[in-house]
Amino acid sequence: IPAINPYAFDNAKVYRGGYSSAQSGRVSGLVDISQGDSIPLASQKGIILNLTHVGVDFQTPITKKKLGIFVSIRRSITDIIPSITFNRLEDRVVQGTRIGDQREDEIIFQEVNVFAFQDASLKLVYKPNPQNQFGFSLIGLRNNLRYEAVQTEDDWIFIDNLNNSQIGGSFQWIHNVHSRHQIQSSATLGRFKSEYDYERGLEEREISLENIYILNEVEDLRLQHQHTWNWTSSHQFQAGAEVMYLATNYIVEDTILGETGSGNSIEGGAWIHSLCLQHGNKPTPMWF
Repeated sequence: IPAINPYAFDNAKVYRGGYSSAQSGRVSGLVDISQGDSIPLASQKGIILNLTHVGVDFQTPITKKKLGIFVSIRRSITDIIPSITFNRLEDRVVQGTRIGDQREDEIIFQEVNVFAFQDASLKLVYKPNPQNQFGFSLIGLRNNLRYEAVQTEDDWIFIDNLNNSQIGGSFQWIHNVHSRHQIQSSATLGRFKSEYDYERGLEEREISLENIYILNEVEDLRLQHQHTWNWTSSHQFQAGAEVMYLATNYIVEDTILGETGSGNSIEGGAWIHSLCLQHGNKPTPMWF
């Protein structure tokens, strides 16, 4: 089950082992996902239905060759309707883990396994004239994984609960100065939040012996401006700048028998500035 709705984007580029200065240049991997930039010529609609989720997506021109809209919505059904496909996927995931070992030893008396996700995306593309194009997009994701198990020995209960959510928006302006020179400016704002809660206790006595809580929040604001010159059919030069503000909040709490034990928290933010200078060369085919 992909974390991002495959019907919500048009292009995906994967960079391994490092990526260019146009993406801030880091020695790591990057997945660059983008939605459609061209205005649809006609309405297109689709319905997705399988044994794990259901969704709808459509794109349509609002004003011919000037304004278009892209919409995609998806939701899981595994938390509503039992699914053989999900059960098989879940068996593979827990194989070799604590849960899988407990199942093999037949010490789990009762299980509750809930997996749910929702995502939605919206994009508007406006092209008032051949030289200018504007884009505005919103995207939101939410995932929930909750697992409860009761063991036959003394009715021990274990609860794992994970909630992830992400929301973001962006604005983009593309200006064609002439056939060989293009300017792109964009602003993006995103927020990621992950909460994990683990509880261990005695079910009949309603006693919580241990509770672990982990919170991870990341917020980022990014402003980009870039010029692209296509000197020839095989040579391209890019120059640009990026300003980004990154804020993080990380909390870990461990409570034993109602008393707070070990804990840690990190909170802070920083401004990051970068410049991009890049030259691309596409060799001209030679015939012998």
